[in-house]
Amino acid sequence: MTSRPAQAYHGSTFGALALSGRRRSLQQPYEKYLPDYVHIPPATPRLDPTGDRALAELDSILENVGPDSISAFFCEPVSAAALPAYSPPTQFWEGLKERARRYGFLICFDEIVSGMGRVGRWLAAHELPLDPDIVTIGKGLGAGYAPLAAVLCRQHVFDAIAGGSREFDLGHTWDGAPLPCAVGLAVLDVIHERRLVERVRERGPRLLDELRASLQGSSIVGEVRGRGFLLGVDLVDPRDGRSFLPDELDAASQVEDIAFGLDLLVSSTHSTQDGYAGDEVLLAPAYTSSDAELGQMVERFATTIASLERKVLQQLGRQPVATARGS
Repeated sequence: MTSRPAQAYHGSTFGALALSGRRRSLQQPYEKYLPDYVHIPPATPRLDPTGDRALAELDSILENVGPDSISAFFCEPVSAAALPAYSPPTQFWEGLKERARRYGFLICFDEIVSGMGRVGRWLAAHELPLDPDIVTIGKGLGAGYAPLAAVLCRQHVFDAIAGGSREFDLGHTWDGAPLPCAVGLAVLDVIHERRLVERVRERGPRLLDELRASLQGSSIVGEVRGRGFLLGVDLVDPRDGRSFLPDELDAASQVEDIAFGLDLLVSSTHSTQDGYAGDEVLLAPAYTSSDAELGQMVERFATTIASLERKVLQQLGRQPVATARGS
């Protein structure tokens, strides 16, 4: 059974790609090779601010395919590439927890981006009213020095594997390589000794305030979100302040190009046709960033957005505004 595509992004290897929801931009060339997973629409601020629609869709899937056919629910507790720095409301997580307990499926969190302190906790899961059964972590574990990721699980999952196959069937030829593992241990030591998770938690709210203040008044900026050192900026059509920007402008790519010219690295997501989110920009400064460096990041990003705004207004001219859509 297939459900309508969702905005999620979980990676580009086949298993993770099947869990992702970007059929047009990522999945289409490989669809016949991918496992046939079902998806639910995301609980975004505009389309589903309470999370009730997402839970209703989950209930529908459970009814249609049968609870015994669902073994696990995969999601990001705080999204990164898909809808930067956004997490559904508490009501959604409580509803998910109740259904997982009732039907016996596992909850699996993709914390490749949000884990290892990025949101001001070791795991974003620590801010939610549920305990995931399986968590993946990555980027922050190697700190950019070596490729390294890990799968964490609770005791009942470990016991089931230990009593069955006795192995996680997800290996690669470089698993357990000494150098990346040594890097990971050193990273853990530095994060702990320098209290970097606490630094992100304490500094994050003020950084969000500074970013919001710098972008205030921009006609192409919608919501500005932030959790720790994971920040998201929603770009909108200046003609109504709400709709997606026209797809052909590829505004997100323009942000990357302008920022790069200012020696600033950002990550962006171009608008999709699924109707859940448009052009989004992600900022993720290093945990070790000084206040001066964070200020410089905010200043350069504000300059980037101001430059993009001038280009967008010029490119749009007197085009009619599109029907409001989006996150």
